[in-house]
Amino acid sequence: MSKEREISMLTVEQRQLNLQFQKLEGEYIKEVEKVKALSQDYEEECQKRSNLQSELTNQLSENNKLKTKEKQLIQDLCNLQESKRSIEEELNKMKMIKSMDDLQMKELEDQLEAETYFSLPVQIPNLFARSIAEETIADLEKERTMHELELKDLISRHRTELSNKDVTISNLKDKENEFKKTIEHLTQEKRRVQCKVLSLQEELMNLRNQSANVDDQIQQLNKQIQQERLLKLQAVNKLAEIMNRKDNLDWKAGLSIPSKQNIKRHGWKKLYVVVSSRKIIFYNNEADKLNADPIIILNLNKLFHVSPVTQGDAIRAEVKDIPRIFQLPLCW
Repeated sequence: MSKEREISMLTVEQRQLNLQFQKLEGEYIKEVEKVKALSQDYEEECQKRSNLQSELTNQLSENNKLKTKEKQLIQDLCNLQESKRSIEEELNKMKMIKSMDDLQMKELEDQLEAETYFSLPVQIPNLFARSIAEETIADLEKERTMHELELKDLISRHRTELSNKDVTISNLKDKENEFKKTIEHLTQEKRRVQCKVLSLQEELMNLRNQSANVDDQIQQLNKQIQQERLLKLQAVNKLAEIMNRKDNLDWKAGLSIPSKQNIKRHGWKKLYVVVSSRKIIFYNNEADKLNADPIIILNLNKLFHVSPVTQGDAIRAEVKDIPRIFQLPLCW
């Protein structure tokens, strides 16, 4: 019974372990899928970060080009300003010449009426030179104005481009920082999930080992039970064979019981005993046996066991009689 009970307990324990194993296996599969999803997200974030890094590199390269262009424009501006100064100096000279020409023209106009006929061949070249100077000054003024407008337009466009590039670079850096934080979070989450997966793998391994140990114990106990059942079956068959051979045979013998409580004083009383496979019948003598007049009949199915006695159990018996005395405990 104890073996069967132990096997039953081990079977229940094995079922619980199998349920726990299935539960852990389901959690393990979920965690593996989660790891795959996180790995895919991590790879996508890395790809985004790589693309963002490439875009940032391109923007920085473009910014460097714009800075180089800015330097070139500043140099051109310096050259234009130098050219402007030269033109202004030349313009001032022309203005001085014009002023002198105007003064001279005014002086000449006063004398024009009187000396027109005589001085006309001399004044014509001066008037022609003055006209050329005025046209040259107008052209220089126009060219200077165009250069200034062009320069202002270039500087304005360049500053706008630089401002837009700075905003773009700032946004890209913000996105890069966000991607870094996201990647760091995904990395930590991936590590945590990997640690949990390793823990689940260890638990699964332990459960497999425990289940294997329980299976081994159950197999060993089943073998022991089979052996015990076989031995019991052999013993029962042997006993049945012996009982079948002795069912029809009675064993007859003499038996001595104490006459009274004090054995030393009153001695032993001899009885005639007949022992069969199911009963023990006590007679006073063989004649009572023939007359079927027993004094007591004991059913063997109510017999617990037969045991010898000690000096303490039979204190009034002779020491030499102790080995021949036994007890028959019964269940009435």
